[in-house]
Amino acid sequence: VVTPHDRSKAQDAEILTNAVRSVHSLNKVHKLDVRAMEEFLLSGSAFQKVTYQYWNTRNMEDVYIENCNPNRMFHNSDMTDIRMFDMRLIGELIDLPINRVISLFAKTPSDAERIRQIYIYSKLPPIPYGKGLSPDIVEDGKIIDPTKLKEAIFKTLQNAQPYSLEKHHHIILSVPESRVFSKVFSLPKTLKDKEMMEAIYNQAEGIIPDSFANLVSTFKLLAVKDQNREVLFFSSPIGVLKDLVGVFKELNITVEAIVPEALSSFAGLDERFEKNITLLLDIGTRTTIATIFDKDGIRDSININIGGDAINKALMAKLNVSYAIADEKKKQIGLTSVSDGEVMLVIQGQLQPIADELKRFVAYYQESSNQKIEQIVIIGGLAQMKGIDSGRQQMRQEIWRSFNSLVALIQPEQPAAMPASPLLMEKPLRSIKDLRT
Repeated sequence: VVTPHDRSKAQDAEILTNAVRSVHSLNKVHKLDVRAMEEFLLSGSAFQKVTYQYWNTRNMEDVYIENCNPNRMFHNSDMTDIRMFDMRLIGELIDLPINRVISLFAKTPSDAERIRQIYIYSKLPPIPYGKGLSPDIVEDGKIIDPTKLKEAIFKTLQNAQPYSLEKHHHIILSVPESRVFSKVFSLPKTLKDKEMMEAIYNQAEGIIPDSFANLVSTFKLLAVKDQNREVLFFSSPIGVLKDLVGVFKELNITVEAIVPEALSSFAGLDERFEKNITLLLDIGTRTTIATIFDKDGIRDSININIGGDAINKALMAKLNVSYAIADEKKKQIGLTSVSDGEVMLVIQGQLQPIADELKRFVAYYQESSNQKIEQIVIIGGLAQMKGIDSGRQQMRQEIWRSFNSLVALIQPEQPAAMPASPLLMEKPLRSIKDLRT
C-alpha cells in the first residue's frame, strides 16, 4: 500500500497502490518473498531483481520480478554498513545462450552479426534455430565473400561434436538442393555397365538445361522392378563445387565426398524413418526443401523459395517491430493462438504457399508412382517453432490433411550422426579429385 505524506496526493497514492498490487499479483510475489526469506535465513543474503520484459501469457511487456541466485551476485568487498550505504558496486553474473543475447540486444540482422563477432572466440555451439549464412556471404550456393565464409566455417567446425576441427580434417560436403539436378531413371536391367552409363547420360542430356562440360555428374543404382533397374542421377555446376572445395582446401580440410543436402539430411535420421515412404521437409532460413524417400533412396525433390526469413519480415511489417523481436515472436508464439492470434495468422499466411506447393508435389508423386506418403519428417530451423507439430492447429490440418500421415518432429539441436556409406555414388562421371586441383 502506498501511503502519501501529503493528503492532496491521496488519489495518486491510490493509483500507485493498485499498480503495485497488480504487479505483485502478476508475479506471485508472496511466493517469491517466502523463498527470499528462506535464502536469507540460510545464507544471510537475499536478492530480488525487477525488470520490464515481454510476457507470453499476456502478449505484452510488463514488470517482471525474480529472485536471484546469491552465488551469481557480486558487490564491492569492503562494505561494512548493514544499511549498505557504502555499496558502490553491485551486479549479477548472467549466463545466456547466444541466441538469447541476440534477441535481447539486436535490432537488425547486422546487429546480430556484430554480437556474434563479439563472441567469436567463445566455445558456444552454432545457433541451431533458423540461422543460415548471410546472403552477402553465400547466396543460393554461390560464394559471394570467401573470406567471411572461411571464418564462419572455421568457427563452426571448432565447436563440432563429437570431434572438433583440430582432430579431423576430412569432411563430406552437402550441396544446396537449388544447385543440384536429380532424377530417377528407369532403364532395362539387362544393360551392361558401359551401356548403362551411356543410357543414363543420354536420358539426362535431354532434360538438363546445361552442357555436361559445365557439370559434375554421378549416379547410384537402385532397386530392380520388373524388367527395369531404377537409377538415381545427380548433377551440379562444376564452378559451384570447385569454389566450395577451394574454400575448404585453404582451411586445410579435405572434401572426401560431395552429396545433395537432402540426401545427407535423410542419412542422418534414425533408421526407423527409413522403413516407410517419407516426405522430408527441411524448412530453413530462406528456402524449404521437400524430398520424398523410400527404402531404396530418394525419389523426387523440390525447392521452395520460402523460409523463416520471410516469416520474420512479414511479422516486422505487420507488427511494426524489429527483426529480433519478430524472430522471438515466431519462436515463442508460432502457430499457437493462445497469446497472440495475429502472429499466428501472419505465420499461417506465409506457410500457405508452402502448403499449396507441397499438395501439388505430393499429389503428383502419389498419382505417378501409385504410392502413398506414409510419414512426414520436419527438420531445419522452423522445426522448433511452437505449434508446428500440434494436431489441433487448423493450419497444420490444412497442410497435412490430404496426406493422412504421421508428422515426426525432429529437433535440430542434436542431429543424429551421419553415416558416410549411404552417400557414396556408384559411378562418378567426373572424379572429385578433379575439383581439388
